[in-house]
Amino acid sequence: IAQPFTGTSVVFEIGDTQSLRTLSPSPKLRVAVGPESGWHESETQDMKSKGFIPCKLGPRILRAETASLCAISLIQGFLGDLA
Repeated sequence: IAQPFTGTSVVFEIGDTQSLRTLSPSPKLRVAVGPESGWHESETQDMKSKGFIPCKLGPRILRAETASLCAISLIQGFLGDLA
């Protein structure tokens, strides 16, 4: 997260966070998908301080490998990349 990045940075976390639909992502997008046990509060605070926007994938808690595929699919759909 300390690497310089020009674009939209998103961290997926459980709780009262915004939906991906509310984002206006730039063409460059960086996504942080946490472990199955969830991010520790200090980790999310650190990411937010570095410009990450907290978002949710929905009401269900997904496994880490499923969450990353779900996130990419949703983002591509919102950006109009899926046929």
